[in-house]
Amino acid sequence: MDNNLDRTVGALLIGALVTAVGYGVTTTQSYMYSSLFPKDPGFIRWTVWTLFALDTVHIACSWHMVYHYLVRNFNNNSALEEAVWSFSATIVVTAVITVIVHCFYARRIFILGRRKWYIPSIVLALSLLRLVFGLLASAQIIRYKTYHVIQHKTVETVVIGLGAGTVADCIITASLVYLLRAHKSQMSPSLNTILARITYWTVNNGLLTCIVEVAFLVTQFSPIEPNMVFIALHFLLSKLYANSLLATLNSREVHRSGHGVDTAEQHSAMVMAGTSIFRASSMRFSAAPPEAEEPVVVFTVSPKDDEVAATILHIESAGGVLATGAA
Repeated sequence: MDNNLDRTVGALLIGALVTAVGYGVTTTQSYMYSSLFPKDPGFIRWTVWTLFALDTVHIACSWHMVYHYLVRNFNNNSALEEAVWSFSATIVVTAVITVIVHCFYARRIFILGRRKWYIPSIVLALSLLRLVFGLLASAQIIRYKTYHVIQHKTVETVVIGLGAGTVADCIITASLVYLLRAHKSQMSPSLNTILARITYWTVNNGLLTCIVEVAFLVTQFSPIEPNMVFIALHFLLSKLYANSLLATLNSREVHRSGHGVDTAEQHSAMVMAGTSIFRASSMRFSAAPPEAEEPVVVFTVSPKDDEVAATILHIESAGGVLATGAA
């Protein structure tokens, strides 16, 4: 068994270390969010802090696994054959985080897609399937206990659960790219640049989670045993999902700063969408800041369009100050 430590506790330790780095990023992004956007709608702020709390639980369970195998059962090779309860816990937490993030993006698709429910409904259904089969997989791990049995008895459960999550990721990515590109041609070149950047991040986020999920499936059902590589990969999923959402929210500050908006002075607005995305009850042009090359367009948005604007823009205050990004 000693010769197999590289792909068991070795892989587990590396996965936990990388996951700890991911948790550091989650913590930093959560702090940045609370500092930059204290006036966000309550449900978005609650979403962020719920994700942070769940990610904290996840990292604690991950390190419990490492402590269990490397400290409490040091030089006890037989212990490597049995799953510890914290492994089941990480599966449940990851499934819940996945559902929250999918719901967040489903809402964006719903608003950007002119409140059409069919694509968001598919995403939510797949996400619910991911959660149910994640809970079922966790129960099966507790029941079967040994990794050898788990890898053979949970094939259908894991494939359906992660498969549903992967398909949901693909649908979210494709839908957001399509909707963003649909509005791109109707905007100025500078705004098209921002949309192109958001589209690029959207594709990267979706592609990365899909790659890790596929790699997890391949390694879990690999004929090479014993094997904990799949656990190390599963550790990463919660961090990828949480940081995907947080990066989406915090990127609004990057876009705003890159467009010459003085956040300290709280300029009236910065354009991120044309009338094709939301109807403006009035529109005027103001002089650009000295360093800007183009004038800043100021929109006064009617109340019924606030939610549409908030998907591409961030509502800074009740007065209607808008900044770029995706809420």
